Amino acid sequence: MAKIAGTIILLVLWQVYCEGFDFTLHSHSPDAKGTSKDRQKCGLLQCTETLPDPSSSNSNNSRKLTSITISKNHPTVGGIDRRWQQLASISSQQTTLKRVSNGIRVIGQLSDQQGEVSLDLFKIHDCQESQFSCVAVYVDSQGQTSVTKSIVGKAVNFQQDLRTQFGTIKASLPSNNVLSDEHPNLPQISAQLVTLFQSKFDSILTRLDDSLRSLENRLEDKIADMRGALDKRVNDLENRLEDKLSQIHIRVTEGFGRAQSTSSGGGVLSDQLALKFDGLENNLGDKMDAFVNKILKNPCEGKENVSSHMALAITSLKSIEANLTSYDVKLDKLETDVNKCAAATTAEDAKLTSLISSVSSLSSLTQSLASQVNTFTNSYAGGALVPVEEFSDPFGIGRKEWKLIFRGTAYINVELYPAYLHGTGIPLDVEEGCKQFNGSLPCVNHYRNREAFDNWDGIDEVLFAIYKDGQMVQNVVFNGKASTYTSWFAAGRVILSSWDDLTTQPHNFFSIKGYENPSPGHTRRFHINRDYDKGCNGFKGWFTVKDSVIDGCAAEKTVAMPMFQYAAGKTFAEWNGSNDARADAIGIFLKYE
Repeated sequence: MAKIAGTIILLVLWQVYCEGFDFTLHSHSPDAKGTSKDRQKCGLLQCTETLPDPSSSNSNNSRKLTSITISKNHPTVGGIDRRWQQLASISSQQTTLKRVSNGIRVIGQLSDQQGEVSLDLFKIHDCQESQFSCVAVYVDSQGQTSVTKSIVGKAVNFQQDLRTQFGTIKASLPSNNVLSDEHPNLPQISAQLVTLFQSKFDSILTRLDDSLRSLENRLEDKIADMRGALDKRVNDLENRLEDKLSQIHIRVTEGFGRAQSTSSGGGVLSDQLALKFDGLENNLGDKMDAFVNKILKNPCEGKENVSSHMALAITSLKSIEANLTSYDVKLDKLETDVNKCAAATTAEDAKLTSLISSVSSLSSLTQSLASQVNTFTNSYAGGALVPVEEFSDPFGIGRKEWKLIFRGTAYINVELYPAYLHGTGIPLDVEEGCKQFNGSLPCVNHYRNREAFDNWDGIDEVLFAIYKDGQMVQNVVFNGKASTYTSWFAAGRVILSSWDDLTTQPHNFFSIKGYENPSPGHTRRFHINRDYDKGCNGFKGWFTVKDSVIDGCAAEKTVAMPMFQYAAGKTFAEWNGSNDARADAIGIFLKYE
């Protein structure tokens, strides 16, 4: 009796603790053995709902679970919250869920009485600074809906927290904000400042790391989608080709069948004609033999009746000749039909040969496309971005001391001048290929290092480099001391150049702003020009940028912008001459003191 009572108590406790709504966030410590490239989980979100069993005798529940949705809210600078962003949802229309996207792994399943959604979190700011909500929706037997909601996580306004800490530190300073070496709180204030800025720095590093991991995940998903789409297209094309080949095979088979049938009929007809001709020939021979015998037996009677017998023989011969002529016509028609069938069969064979050639060409094209996809995938190291070093060695002298702060890309239809001055037209996330020039990664944007432009200080030299086919073809090194990001590009600051006459020849323009004209077709930026003595027919210089597709001079016509034109030799060039060329990209590098 006691054993039965204990069992009943356990069942009641299980029902109490296992039924109901639960939403929790479990934090995970980073794995010390993991590398910086490993995806380490920092948290686990779990939202579960278990309704009482409606068949139970002590249950009066008539509700059914229709959906479970998990959303995220993350604070922004200034304390203004974003709207809730949905991360995962399962419903009666989609009862299972399993995917990985944007740094989150999602698994979920749902029934009328039970549902569970689990999210593995890999981003530190999600685990430490975000709020998450779980909403369960139910419907009863009367069609009425009800909702259960829970929120977990911490929505910490990091910027506001930093300002509060800084205000506390500032309040401890003297009224003149000057902190002398003898100030009693100097060690404490210094330690607080170090901790404050270390927190800020750690937060920036964390967000950059999260952004990179998110971009890696998105790129992996994109490559997987590309592979799936390519495989589906190739399979569809193969199926269509197989169907087409089957149809052609049937048509060719039927054509050969008709030809064989016609040829067989012609053979039977020929045999019948031959038998009939032989019969007529034998009949005529018999009559001639009988006639000869009759004459030999009765010479006199034969002489008298020879004319009539010969007339009968001639008539029979004419009838045979007419029949043979009719048979010749039928044979000619039969031969014509057989020739038409043979021609049709030859045409079908030619179509089949052409199709086989097309299939071979398509196979080569498919293999080429697959090779390009593999090359693209390998360039990204299996989905992870290939990191670009902050400092590089554009001259190849073994010293990485130049920092790329701007890249201009030709023919992308985004103006270069406003992009250089203000970052206009440049997306927040620029692909890694735009931070280098070797062509190993794609680039369809300009690149501007906003931090370098906002902190234009401590600069020793500035390198202006011109690239074509991944190689530096011309360059100018400027004195960058005490300059701004618009004043360094000047004739008086040139230190050295790949153009021998850049400092010895006169210039009518040498500036980033260049030559402004009411017509965009005649406006030129980053303009290093010698003279306009002959107008469009002979103006000459070293480098110029055209930010418009509107026609200017004949030598500047282009169907896309920006267009980079430069003197290809060691001296200036006439822009409508043979010594000018067009570049793929320009780069601006800084060397600091």
